[in-house]
Amino acid sequence: MTADLGLLGVWLHKGENVDLGQAVLHGLLLSVVLSILILGALAYNPRLFLQDFPKPIQEALPPLTNREKRERLLVAVPFLIAVLGIPLWGVLSWSAAQGDIGFLEAFAYLWVVWMVFNAVDLVILDWLIVVAWHPRFITPPEFAPLLHHNTYRFHFIGFLKGTALITVASAVLGLVLSALL
Repeated sequence: MTADLGLLGVWLHKGENVDLGQAVLHGLLLSVVLSILILGALAYNPRLFLQDFPKPIQEALPPLTNREKRERLLVAVPFLIAVLGIPLWGVLSWSAAQGDIGFLEAFAYLWVVWMVFNAVDLVILDWLIVVAWHPRFITPPEFAPLLHHNTYRFHFIGFLKGTALITVASAVLGLVLSALL
């Protein structure tokens, strides 16, 4: 016997269980797209990510020029399109194949997709490439004396902040999608 939860029950469980394998695949796709975008932008001009550097590095370097601010926007637009578009495409594809989805399914699917990228960003981009390797193409000479501020701890804290943001965004978008689909 199941309890009738009314509208809450519709949001919590409309359809089948989440295909987490598909969510992981979409997360890997998102990771590849965003990693290429991020590494390409870093190779072009690492200063475009100045706001993501540790505070001591930000304070030691001159602020972004107007041109760099425009270029950062040119990177941000495709970044946001991918960050929102790939997970939404996944949820919509899953909904088309499975029928209605509930809040928990949409939340879990979005959370897994974004967390796969968050983990790839931390381990591969931040820890392996930026902290451990710091290749010349993303480390101009003026950054060299400041590299001791670029720590594993700094990037792990960024990962935790990303996890909180992903959780909130997954909940909000999951609620909206479950009401609409």
